[in-house]
Amino acid sequence: MVELATTIWADGPTPNPHQPDKAQIRAWGTFIERNAAWNLLSASEISSNSIPDGMSFIRTAGHATPGDGGGALYFRLASTGTEPWQKQSADGAWWDIAGAPEYPAEIFGLGVGGADTASWEAAVDFITTRGGILRVPAGEFTLTNDLSITSAAMPFKIIGAGKDVTIFKRADAGTVAFWNIVSSSDYVIADLTLNCQRSNVAVGTGSHALRMDRGENITVHRVKVTDYTDTGIIYFDTADAANGLHDDISVVECECDGLSNANNGILLNNTRRGLMAHNKVINLGRQGAPQFAIQFKARNVDGKSIGNWIENCRGGVAIGSTDVAAPSNVNCHSSFEIVKGATRALRATYSSFCTMHAEVIDMDEASDAGNPTEDTDEHAVFLNQVDNCVIRIGHLRSYEDTKYVAALPTAVGCTVVIDTWRNVPHTNKFLDLGVGASGNVIEVKNYVGTPFDFPMDLVQNASGSANTFRISSDVMSQRTTIASDAITILNPAVARYRLDTEGAAATDNLATINGGTDGQVVAFTTTSDARDVVLKHNTGNIFLKGAVDRSLGTINDIVMLMFSSFASKWIEI
Repeated sequence: MVELATTIWADGPTPNPHQPDKAQIRAWGTFIERNAAWNLLSASEISSNSIPDGMSFIRTAGHATPGDGGGALYFRLASTGTEPWQKQSADGAWWDIAGAPEYPAEIFGLGVGGADTASWEAAVDFITTRGGILRVPAGEFTLTNDLSITSAAMPFKIIGAGKDVTIFKRADAGTVAFWNIVSSSDYVIADLTLNCQRSNVAVGTGSHALRMDRGENITVHRVKVTDYTDTGIIYFDTADAANGLHDDISVVECECDGLSNANNGILLNNTRRGLMAHNKVINLGRQGAPQFAIQFKARNVDGKSIGNWIENCRGGVAIGSTDVAAPSNVNCHSSFEIVKGATRALRATYSSFCTMHAEVIDMDEASDAGNPTEDTDEHAVFLNQVDNCVIRIGHLRSYEDTKYVAALPTAVGCTVVIDTWRNVPHTNKFLDLGVGASGNVIEVKNYVGTPFDFPMDLVQNASGSANTFRISSDVMSQRTTIASDAITILNPAVARYRLDTEGAAATDNLATINGGTDGQVVAFTTTSDARDVVLKHNTGNIFLKGAVDRSLGTINDIVMLMFSSFASKWIEI
């Protein structure tokens, strides 16, 4: 055991002071040399100093200068160093950064005099190899190379000083993904900004600001992205199901501003329990086809999208993609979204047992100045190749050029509920159903605006499937033209039909009424005093009082019929 200095050099009784033992002094000195760290002003001084053989540790006061935040503890390696952050002293020894819970990025020169790209690459290489937390300081750092991380060896966290405080700016270089993290799990990216603006050309098709491909237990928290032209701003991307589902991918409290370029926002693919919550996505896709601020793209299971704010985007929230068919998303849920000014607010495609809930959808702000042809694509709700999905809107304000409030080309067994529809400015375009739509319920609980008076069938094609529609307590009127003495009723909510003669003839017969639900009551009248309609008794499936025909000669003549499914007849009441 090495004696303490106070023991070795202790004074004995006067007049015979204790004489130090040289062996004890040598043992004490060797212990100090081997265990006490040298203190150097900066990391660069390691290469200019010869460190005694007995020294095991070196401590630096900074990376470039003392106090710049890049100070670190280094330990002696037993062999030649191979990593970029390892350093060699003048005596030939190699030194490595000692393990710690977290590391300031200044250790590697970021923000303290080193080249941003080289310093950043060294820092990322270190943290993905060793694991731990990499703390990135405030400042703007320009990267001339895209960041690429593949198969990180250890869990890691890259944490900045805050959005708009720690900023990584893309130089006029790079190809597809600014930050590309592949086949890595258990990591966090947080509290920083990715500024992707470039002064030369757009990034190009298939590109992303932050792309994550294959991995689990991943969190992106409080990250801001500015101007990423084309495919995805924050994107968890797995092209197919070959690698299975990836668990627990979370994008929370992030902010994306596309500066109105043609781009998508936050997208998840092939995830289980994926989460997109409380993000703000603005100014996306105004110059291109509908692309979505928040999207479960394909093959997601048990995903949740909660409380996102979406404004001035071509597309709002999407579950599914027209680009990717089955296998679909299953049991994914979007709730409490705010969607202001999206041309297609809520869309579900190729998905089952999913729900979408937006508290506010403001179509009044969806006009595309300078791009009027896109107005024809505006829908508050669009459902295609979906089944058993539920869509709810708390408050809807229409835009006068909205194509249809709800379009359901092939939806089966879905429910669309609008709590309050403020139809000001007025659009008379409510519902577009396709031939494959069946068993759907569409209901507006409270309606404010000009009452509806449909000039054409709500159902735009020959679908014979049962769908139910309700608009508040308004009595809905619909105009129908007779064809070969018959009409078809596909909307059980319409309580009055205005009949027009075939080819605008002066007189026409109505013998058969196809469709109807049991107990449905409809009032029939004509569209014009100049065109008469004669309802024929028991020629087809109409049964009239007194067993005689009834003539509707003016718009004031009305016949009330009720459908009996038992008798398969419309019976006058």
